[in-house]
Amino acid sequence: MPVTTQDTGAQLDWLSDRISTQVRWFAAGVLALVWGLLVTPPASLKLSPSVLLVVALFAVSVLFFDFLQYAVGYLSVRRLHREILGAPDRSVTGFDTTDPRYRARFFFFWLKQAMAVLTFAGLIAAVLPGLVK
Repeated sequence: MPVTTQDTGAQLDWLSDRISTQVRWFAAGVLALVWGLLVTPPASLKLSPSVLLVVALFAVSVLFFDFLQYAVGYLSVRRLHREILGAPDRSVTGFDTTDPRYRARFFFFWLKQAMAVLTFAGLIAAVLPGLVK
């Protein structure tokens, strides 16, 4: 069975939505873990509160970049929607891939992935030294 661009587009939409959902849950989980370690630090671990706060800031950044991805995506689609409404035949050829809002959408998608990886690395760096004695 041949695969169409509509098939791959639908898969990409579904996968990017799943990735975004997982990244949000990961960031929220890191925030909860950091909060717990700051409020009730384990006596057996020597943890740096300032390093944990940096990790929390990274996790909040992941959530903020996620928000920015969807905000600029909304603005991009809204501009296209207005363009369609203004067109005589109510259609346009497609998305303007040179539009900064369109490009920013993908930039923030990948930036939040990179920040999630940095958040994980920061969490490991904050907790691992206390575990290995």
